[in-house]
Amino acid sequence: MRNFWTWFFCGASVLVIIVALQRSPAIAEEDPRMKTIEDPEMSLLKKDAPGVDALDSALISREAELSKKEDSLKAWELRLQSQENTIKAKIEELRSLQETHAALIEVDQKRRKNITAELIKTYETMSAKKASQVFVIMESDLAADFLMMMKPKKVAAILDVMDSGKAAELSSMIAGRRKPASPAVGEVQAQGM
Repeated sequence: MRNFWTWFFCGASVLVIIVALQRSPAIAEEDPRMKTIEDPEMSLLKKDAPGVDALDSALISREAELSKKEDSLKAWELRLQSQENTIKAKIEELRSLQETHAALIEVDQKRRKNITAELIKTYETMSAKKASQVFVIMESDLAADFLMMMKPKKVAAILDVMDSGKAAELSSMIAGRRKPASPAVGEVQAQGM
């Protein structure tokens, strides 16, 4: 009996499928879910569908616009690259000028030191009276600088023959510029008390 029911249900299933296949064109017309791509209302791929031409032309114009913007961006990139290269070249030129300037300053400082050393030797070989006459006429700051670089015995001799007012002025300037090597004798005694 079991085989009978099995054959019965299988046969009934086959009949339902056959009937459904025969009715499918009629169902497709009635059921909106069954519409195919052939239906112009459902397909945007069909040429006669409304709005396809407008979408195509909008897409083409948008692509052209994007292409123009891309070309514009490429042109800006080229300009920026050119300006960057120009700036890099100018920076390198400035570095070179800066190095040249630093070298010239160093040469100038060495030359000034040599001239100053020669002048100091000259003032030290002059008589105290003649050297004091030069330092009296010279600007006080410059005279104090020279006197600070000279040997103390020669400075003492020059200040000895100089006008006492000018000698006091130069001595004050020299004392204010020199760094004390050690505290004075009076300061040591005052600290000890």
